[in-house]
Amino acid sequence: MIEQVKSKSTPARKPAGKVGVPACLFALLAVLLAMVFERIGLLASAGAWVHEAFVRMGFVELLPVGLPVVWALLALNSFGLSWAVLDSPQLWRRVVLGLGVGVITAAWAPVLATLGYDLPVVPLLVGIFWAWFCATIYAQQHRMPCDAPLTKPATMDSVS
Repeated sequence: MIEQVKSKSTPARKPAGKVGVPACLFALLAVLLAMVFERIGLLASAGAWVHEAFVRMGFVELLPVGLPVVWALLALNSFGLSWAVLDSPQLWRRVVLGLGVGVITAAWAPVLATLGYDLPVVPLLVGIFWAWFCATIYAQQHRMPCDAPLTKPATMDSVS
C-alpha cells in the first residue's frame, strides 16, 4: 500500500528521446502527407488562391515549378526543421524555429514570382507545419539530449 502511494506521488520520468531517426521519420511523414493532399486535390483551392493573387499583382506568365523540385525542397526543409526542433531545449525556441521556417518558406513564392516561376507554396507549408508539429510533440513527450541539466564547469581549485 505504501509503495503504491510513493509511486503516485513521484512524477514519472520522460523516456529518453533520440534526434536522428525521429527527424527522418517526421520529414518522411511530412512529404508523404503533402504528396497525398496534393494528389487528392485537397490543396487545390488554396493553391489557386495564391496563384490568382500573383496574377492580380501583375505576374501574368509564370512558369510552373515541377513537383519533384517541390518535394525535394520539402524534404530538405522538413528534415532540417525536425532536426533543429528536436535539438532545441525549450518550447519557445521550437515555436520560433517553426514560425521562422514557415515565414521563410512563404516568402519564397513572391521572390520566385519575380523571377517568373510559380512555386506551389501551399503543399510546402502544410508539410513544414506537419514536420514541426510532430517534432514538437515528440520533444515535449521525451527527455531530449539537449535537455540535460547544466552542470557547473570545473574550476582550477577542483582540478588540483
